[in-house]
Amino acid sequence: MSEIVYNMKPSGQLARKFVFFTDNLGSGGAQRQLCLLASEFQRFGHTVSVLTYNSDLGADGKFFLPWLDSNGITHVQLRMVPRWQRPIELRRTLAKLAPDAVLAFQEASSLYAEIAGLAGRRWGLVVSERNAFPGSQKGLSRVIRLFHGYADKVTTNSEANHNLIIQSWSWLRPKIQVIYNAVNMEYFKPETRIKVTPQTRDQRLHLVVLARYEEQKNINNVLEAILRLHSHTAINLRWYGGMRGDKTLLHEAEEFIEANSLGAEVKLLPPTLDPRQVYWDSDAVLLASWYEGCPNVICEAMSCGKPILASAVSDNPLIVEDGVSGFLFDPHSPEAIANSIIQFAALDPVRRHAMGMAGRRRAESLFDLKSCAQRYEELLVAAAHVRCKTI
Repeated sequence: MSEIVYNMKPSGQLARKFVFFTDNLGSGGAQRQLCLLASEFQRFGHTVSVLTYNSDLGADGKFFLPWLDSNGITHVQLRMVPRWQRPIELRRTLAKLAPDAVLAFQEASSLYAEIAGLAGRRWGLVVSERNAFPGSQKGLSRVIRLFHGYADKVTTNSEANHNLIIQSWSWLRPKIQVIYNAVNMEYFKPETRIKVTPQTRDQRLHLVVLARYEEQKNINNVLEAILRLHSHTAINLRWYGGMRGDKTLLHEAEEFIEANSLGAEVKLLPPTLDPRQVYWDSDAVLLASWYEGCPNVICEAMSCGKPILASAVSDNPLIVEDGVSGFLFDPHSPEAIANSIIQFAALDPVRRHAMGMAGRRRAESLFDLKSCAQRYEELLVAAAHVRCKTI
């Protein structure tokens, strides 16, 4: 067995080789987090490759590829095979890449990695669930979580998801750690440019949504809420989102907007590579999801000092202080969504600013990139130490 030679990190710790594994490089929140962590690990002095298995998504499936390229991170595409063969192909690929440890994001990727290691593995494995799916503590999802027993550690990005795993299998408790999403606080920061005057900006309430056009994000009830405000509250809502596969939901939303003459109020747009500017240009950020993990859009918008209007689901009530850094509502009720918008619209600029700054302070305590990345680093290094060939 040849000796493995490691470089030293600036801190004196060993530099390691890691593979970060997920489904694709699309515009979703999990992919954003994985790529962000990969770039931070590179800065820590480690070598990181991002491995994906689904290449059948067109341009959207490569949304974060320029990010990886600009950070000098290698992207490896798993050979396209039937689903049941993916763990086999993953095992073969990892044998070639020879990482010290693997970080798998999302449920399917985690399952493939866990199965790939069943016959014995020489790499550490940390898996991560990213969404607190209601009912996932029962049925097939509960059975699938049995495979977490083959991982070294399991992370979630919400207390809600942590609790669902515990409800599934209480014996997994020692393996689980909650790590909220990471945000680059130096980049996502409150706007410093000179504010425009009322004469140079229209007087509508500017709201933004950054979320996929999919059922979870509750676009139908958001549009119903905007329709309720149509006649008495001036709204400008811009929704930036990608999508996967079936476009029925997007087409239905477009038809609803046309049928109800909401074209002046609502714009449905593709995902943006510059979310910071989108946050800066808004008065508040809206997210009406049926369920969540720890939404990137909330983390980033709070870091930018923007008030949040969000559904009271998952960890949102632990992150957004109702009436302090934003307003929470019942996502099942278009009227409740509309009322939260009315409440916010009634605030004067000073109160809105104070609400945004309260969110910024909260974000600094929860989402600091270096701190979050170091927590993942500790888990992966520990897993690598257990599984490594030679130190």
